[in-house]
Amino acid sequence: MFTEFYKRTLTAEVRSYSPEEFVRWTYLRAIEWGNWPQFISQIIVPILLLFFDVKVILFWLIFVSFVWICYIRSNFLFLPLLTLSILPVVFLKWPVCIGVGLYFFIAHKYFLGVLSILWPFWMMIITFIPNVIFAKMEKNKYGVGITQKKIAYLFGMAELEDIKKAQDGVNKF
Repeated sequence: MFTEFYKRTLTAEVRSYSPEEFVRWTYLRAIEWGNWPQFISQIIVPILLLFFDVKVILFWLIFVSFVWICYIRSNFLFLPLLTLSILPVVFLKWPVCIGVGLYFFIAHKYFLGVLSILWPFWMMIITFIPNVIFAKMEKNKYGVGITQKKIAYLFGMAELEDIKKAQDGVNKF
């Protein structure tokens, strides 16, 4: 029931976009989906730093990222999960990072304070590691353009043949 309501609401909103806005919207969603664990880590990791060791958090984030890259991002697309996570991350990442960072500074844990405040920047480095390691191993099965076309297809804005052609073109390299 919720999924159907969500789909109708999102479809109506997305269909009101101009073609340029729609292309930009699908491109951004494709990038976010490709690195979704790192994307949502912007609000989760600073809070986890309050309870767990940094090494444990980094290990699990990298592990989940590898699993995401190997098995999920190119085989599965769940648009409600992606779009529902955008606003909380965008609006809460800086208040959460700065708030947790200030807590650590007050507690005289300066390393954790700096790590928390700058987590959105550190996250970009963490994102880079799994993507570089698996770039060759994936044999180019994943591409932002392919995911973008899959998202467009969900809204009836791209043909299935276009997605297959894009996948074939990427897999030739």
